[in-house]
Amino acid sequence: MINGHLSLFKQAFEEVLHEIGFADLTYKAAPEMNPPSEAVATIGITGDIQGFLLLRSDTKSLVAFISKVLANMGMEESEESFGNFQREAFGEILNQLSGRSVMLLADHGFECDITPPTLLIGANISYDIRALDDFLNQDISGGFGKINIFVGIKKAKEWSKKS
Repeated sequence: MINGHLSLFKQAFEEVLHEIGFADLTYKAAPEMNPPSEAVATIGITGDIQGFLLLRSDTKSLVAFISKVLANMGMEESEESFGNFQREAFGEILNQLSGRSVMLLADHGFECDITPPTLLIGANISYDIRALDDFLNQDISGGFGKINIFVGIKKAKEWSKKS
């Protein structure tokens, strides 16, 4: 069971992904804390909750995911590989996920903001996730493959005082 702050992040992810056309996704706790990734998008969280969100994937799954997003919007893809458009779309999807998370947190009395997204592309990218107070590590699977969403909270005002 995911409690407190983290349940709002999970709710935000499910809402946004459903809105962009992904109704049949599987959400599972990820077996690895730091899975090898070829693409990582990250956004920082500031304010009452401090931490970060990571969206991690292999490029094959990510290209298939973005192709599905475009198809759901009635658009055709112009690139078949992981090019500039896919990179921008990857960052924008994380922007939407984090923006919805901050909105849900605000509904519960938490004042937070997000930083601009940062994209990392390469082989076997890893991320230092030590010294966290709490985290959510979920694999999201569908016809496109698998994407990992990680929320790391370094500092947060108490949930019980805000809910």
